[in-house]
Amino acid sequence: MEATEVASNIIDMENEQVHIRIGDHDMFARRGHSAPTIAETFADYFLYLTRADKARIQGKMQFHKRLRIQEDGEPSIYWFDNCRHSIRTIPALPYSTRNPEDVETKNVEDHLYDSTRYLLMARPIGFNEDKPRKVVDVHKKNKYTGY
Repeated sequence: MEATEVASNIIDMENEQVHIRIGDHDMFARRGHSAPTIAETFADYFLYLTRADKARIQGKMQFHKRLRIQEDGEPSIYWFDNCRHSIRTIPALPYSTRNPEDVETKNVEDHLYDSTRYLLMARPIGFNEDKPRKVVDVHKKNKYTGY
């Protein structure tokens, strides 16, 4: 489908307010000298995209953090039964033979893993989110410089 048709279909399907839309880097790529990018075409339909954070290792760590059982006995990410292809492909991804901290990307179905990773990287969590953060008084003078 053309980008205009995809944008129109998205508008027809959305039935709630969307706060963030994440687009792969290819959606921001120039197609010729004067043709708009897919992201620009989407913007014409008021569908604004945020460029995906494609950090692979950090994204995989976000998967692990959310799949880890929390204090309440539950993970912090779920898939519904109708997410058949995510349920089928994500657990079946093998580890990379070149980088054991990553998943294999050649000759495997990793599109749903990548799109989920982009979502998780758009809202990353840390391991110690419940620990209080140190508060710094920005108005307090530095004892060394006096500022």
